[in-house]
Amino acid sequence: MNLLIYFLPILAGVVLLVSILANKMEWFLNFATRLCVGGLALCITSAVMVRFSIPGSIGVNSATLGTIGLLGIPGYILVISIEVLKAIK
Repeated sequence: MNLLIYFLPILAGVVLLVSILANKMEWFLNFATRLCVGGLALCITSAVMVRFSIPGSIGVNSATLGTIGLLGIPGYILVISIEVLKAIK
C-alpha cells in the first residue's frame, strides 16, 4: 500500500509531462526559455541591487522561477516589486 502512494503521483506526473510534450511543445519551450532567462535576470538584478545598496535581496528559488516562467516579464516585475516593497516596509 505504501508503494502505491508513491507510485500514483509519479505516474500522474509522467502522464501529464507526456501530454504536455506531445500537445504543447511550444508552450513548454516558452516556459523553459522564460525560466532560464528570468533566472539569469534575477541573478543580475540581485547583484546590481547589492552593488548599489538597494534594499531587498531576491532569492532565486522554485517559487520565483515558476512565477517568472509562467508570467514572463510581468512575473519578473512582480517578484522584484514584492522584494523591494518587503524590504522598505
